Amino acid sequence: MFYKANVRLFIRIKKQFTDKYNMRRIKTFSALNESASDVIAFQTTLGGYSTRNAGTTVEIYGEPKEIYNCSVTGGKAEWTLDLEYNRWGIDIGPMGARISSMLLVLDVEDEETGDYNEMEIEVEESQINTEFLKTEIHEFPLGLESIEIDMKKSMDTNNWHITLHVGHIS
Repeated sequence: MFYKANVRLFIRIKKQFTDKYNMRRIKTFSALNESASDVIAFQTTLGGYSTRNAGTTVEIYGEPKEIYNCSVTGGKAEWTLDLEYNRWGIDIGPMGARISSMLLVLDVEDEETGDYNEMEIEVEESQINTEFLKTEIHEFPLGLESIEIDMKKSMDTNNWHITLHVGHIS
């Protein structure tokens, strides 16, 4: 048999639990590292098709003679994704995806000895020509799935055509 006082107590306890749950989900701007207008930077590990535990696969083609037939063995990338929040959902902003910085670790075959030498290429955002940077959006989740780099037979990063594949490629 229920008494009116017991039912009121149960409703108050239930409300306390829902309030506590909702308060945990609210984040203040002081807890964030960046302001609300900044674009969030993501980090990922890079690798080639033969590299295990690589977050993002890098495919290089059109490489110059000094690194011809190289393979990506590792690296890191910091990238951003411009998202716009609307009433109906999320849109990709006009900036799309951008690379803030990238470190590529390559295995390059020495033509004379046949040995493989490790080489590192560091690329900053200012060294990438935005006219040659393209973003392709695929399915959710929106992580950096792969990077295609057409080096155009040049080591100058301003000439590279880079395609960023964001999202799961089915």
